[in-house]
Amino acid sequence: MSARRIVRNTAVGAGIIAGCMAMGTAPATAADVYAVSASSSEAASLLEVCQALKPVGGCKMSYVESEYSLGYATPIQVHDRVYNYGALNETYTLTWSHTYSESDTLSVSASVKASVAKVVEASVTTTYSHTWTTSDTVSKSTTITIPSCRYGFITHSAQMGTTTGSLVLNFSGKVKIHGTKYKSARVDGVRFVAPTGTDGVISSYTAPIPSDLSGSCDTLAS
Repeated sequence: MSARRIVRNTAVGAGIIAGCMAMGTAPATAADVYAVSASSSEAASLLEVCQALKPVGGCKMSYVESEYSLGYATPIQVHDRVYNYGALNETYTLTWSHTYSESDTLSVSASVKASVAKVVEASVTTTYSHTWTTSDTVSKSTTITIPSCRYGFITHSAQMGTTTGSLVLNFSGKVKIHGTKYKSARVDGVRFVAPTGTDGVISSYTAPIPSDLSGSCDTLAS
């Protein structure tokens, strides 16, 4: 199937307006590049069409990074609470596992998200030499000492990398958008957050067992 027919079929079958886009007002263009914001509906349309054209060589996607930073995810509890109803401190070894995945600001289908994620990961790790992975499972055993009549739990916060930049879509032929033909399009302001695969922060906490769950601790306290 030709690239032209795929664009036409995609536009009709999926409600995507590309090749004959008529929605909104045309953003500023430069050097034969049609630029849109990642938050616009046109961005999703362009990405969906590029995905449809890829199998026949009608579109190639690349990623240009403008900013990268490291941080930590919000701590999450990775194991059920453990209760110590005994009279002495107790030490427990808790085995846990949690999977962290890439997230982004794009409103597109799952197949397009997966395709974009591969492009971004390849660019971030190879071109920009950052540590990055679309999915990372952390599995560990953590020791925690819980005093008498208290419960304990552990949390984990993974190191995450955040990249912001532009997705560049290069078409094999010119695509007509708002009456003007463009050789490529650019989706600006895309943001991706993904685990780096390095050790995060493990924390442990204890607190008094609530009165409605105190059980034998009531006897110890009397």
